Amino acid sequence: MAEIFSPRPRYLFTMVPPRLLVVRRSDVTDHCEADALVDDRVETLAAEHRRLQRALDRVSGLFGEVSDVLVESTDRAEIDRRIPSTITDGTGYPAAWIGTVSPADGDLQVSAADGLPESVPDSLPVASLPSAVSAAVDTDSVQCCSAADGEGMLDPAGVGARRLLVVPLCYSERRYGLLGVYGDEPTPLDARERELFGSLGGLIATGLHAVETARLLTTDHVVELRLVVRDASFRLSRIAAAVGGRVDRCGTTKTADGDCVVYLATEATDVGSERLASLPFVESGRVVSATEAALTLSVGLSTVPLDDLLAEFGAVVTETTATADRATLTVELPPHQDVRAVLEALRSSYDSVDLRARTKRERRRRPHDEFTAAVEDRLTDRQQAAIEAAHHNGYFDSPRSVDGEEIAATMGITRQTFHQHLRAAKRKLVEAYVDAS
Repeated sequence: MAEIFSPRPRYLFTMVPPRLLVVRRSDVTDHCEADALVDDRVETLAAEHRRLQRALDRVSGLFGEVSDVLVESTDRAEIDRRIPSTITDGTGYPAAWIGTVSPADGDLQVSAADGLPESVPDSLPVASLPSAVSAAVDTDSVQCCSAADGEGMLDPAGVGARRLLVVPLCYSERRYGLLGVYGDEPTPLDARERELFGSLGGLIATGLHAVETARLLTTDHVVELRLVVRDASFRLSRIAAAVGGRVDRCGTTKTADGDCVVYLATEATDVGSERLASLPFVESGRVVSATEAALTLSVGLSTVPLDDLLAEFGAVVTETTATADRATLTVELPPHQDVRAVLEALRSSYDSVDLRARTKRERRRRPHDEFTAAVEDRLTDRQQAAIEAAHHNGYFDSPRSVDGEEIAATMGITRQTFHQHLRAAKRKLVEAYVDAS
């Protein structure tokens, strides 16, 4: 019995349990380390979430505060003065500035700042500034640099910050300058904040555009430019080539879809609507009225690129005459507008743009008496468009050269809707006349 049970049970009893104990300790250790890693990761993510939320709250709060500034301000100088201090006031951004880049010498003109050293001059060569400034000018996109880059004037280190964010202030093709914002948190101005500041820059540019447009509408003086455009792609020149004669723009109305209907007078007498319709940018074309000496044409366009381009500068086209090889334009600008910037924008779009005359004069205003004011107050946009379209199309001529269905088609509405708007407009015109008499 001793030979059978004694040696082997002792071996099993002493060897197996220690091996099992070692395995269990290893499992426990691995689980503890994994739990610790998970806890660290959760805490890291929670800290990142809290940091991000603080950043989002800061920038989101700025949207409301900046909107208030834009609504309350009546000119650009006031907007420029208030924006930097609004950004730095208790938001965690130690400094900010706003300015424009001079088209003449390429210098940054700092119009207002908060938190910058007093030694920073108002005019700075872009070459002496952090690379983010010139990159923002070149790309029209938000750029960022760090204090470690050590790039001279306006460098983040100079204001005790970690990073500088440079935000272009662009409204479509119109550039209103740059906004500089400094961050000093451990991970300041990351990609999410940059995206939000890009939207904030768009909001500021929209406000600047609004005050400049209002200034244009209320100023007593304008700068009048006489321009000659030579470019085969210029739309009125292409229309002139298609109809075989000079065309003069005499009016524009909007359709229900927001498209444009341009009315043109031409001395060409042999014009088929198929010639106009063959042009790729023309959505519709027809002869409105005809005499032995001239025609009036209605041309539907989705956009008028020249008008859209000049509108970004607060400018309007008052006269346009075009032949197949050249177009002559009269353009009105606000007196404070940079003529060189307007010419550069036009020359980037057309082959040849020559400035023939530049004069400053009083705005040509139509009489604005009590009757005119009463009419403008009473007519809706749709009623105004209907009566203008009827006038340009010869609807009030005798004999009538066009019926309501044709005009309605150019406006993108039904014949019944056109007549409804026209009747309402005529009734309001009569009421305004009687009330004013």
